[in-house]
Amino acid sequence: MPVIAANALCSDFINRARLFLNDPNPGARWTDPAMINLANSATKTANRDVLFPQARWDIPIISGQGTYQISPAVITTDVVYVNGMILPQSSPDLMQGQQLGVNDQTGTNAVTATGVNIPDGATGIYTPQWISEGPATYPFLGIGASGLAPWYNGYNPVYYWLGGYLGITPAPLGSGYITMFGVPVVPDFVLTTDASYFPINFINAIAWKICELAKFSDDTDRSAEARNYAANQYEKEMRSLRTWNRRRKGDDTATPVVVTNRSYYVRGNNRTFNSGSSSGIWGPYNE
Repeated sequence: MPVIAANALCSDFINRARLFLNDPNPGARWTDPAMINLANSATKTANRDVLFPQARWDIPIISGQGTYQISPAVITTDVVYVNGMILPQSSPDLMQGQQLGVNDQTGTNAVTATGVNIPDGATGIYTPQWISEGPATYPFLGIGASGLAPWYNGYNPVYYWLGGYLGITPAPLGSGYITMFGVPVVPDFVLTTDASYFPINFINAIAWKICELAKFSDDTDRSAEARNYAANQYEKEMRSLRTWNRRRKGDDTATPVVVTNRSYYVRGNNRTFNSGSSSGIWGPYNE
């Protein structure tokens, strides 16, 4: 994940925060090491809240291995490919059919794929089929719709996360690469001259978060007021940055988008398009 030359430096965040804190002289109240520590916390919070920056991982396939440790740590995954074949996301409980009360035990292979995170002693027999499935050469033509539960041998491949490992079912065979796009945890600053992974439009947001954290150590009414103001300013900046990030990625669209989150439009056993409405009427928004 390369650092872009135009990105903000650690000192940019610290200097703006000192301006907000009225502490222009390093060491007068908050030393540079203390501010670097606060900047590390602030950047990781912004990293999580905006889901930025995006990065790419290219992981060499180890033939027959089903799980891979990923570094740096991943906050969220956008898309995963194996030798160019796109994989939908799943999870062990989904593949085992737990949410349907199935708890698949129809595996028949005597040996499980290497590197799958499973309990010791499992041999494939009477285990879920996603565990007992043998490795496959990618790309290949699977059957069934992606995300079916439980997962059976021959279905379209999926990826999942378990214990900090990226899992691929079935395990890839042969050579090639697993390519993943997502949001990594940003590394810590060591020096004030270190470059960040954030462009300059993040300076105010991260500076306000530094101020909020700095004022947290002062147990006075005046500091509490300043801390709350800084927190509100951070949230204000976050709203703008989330919109910026969606537009940058092309997630904002001018066309109608179907809302598929059931909790959004189910109320009192009646489906409505307005979570605040109790009429239970289907159709346009009910104000």
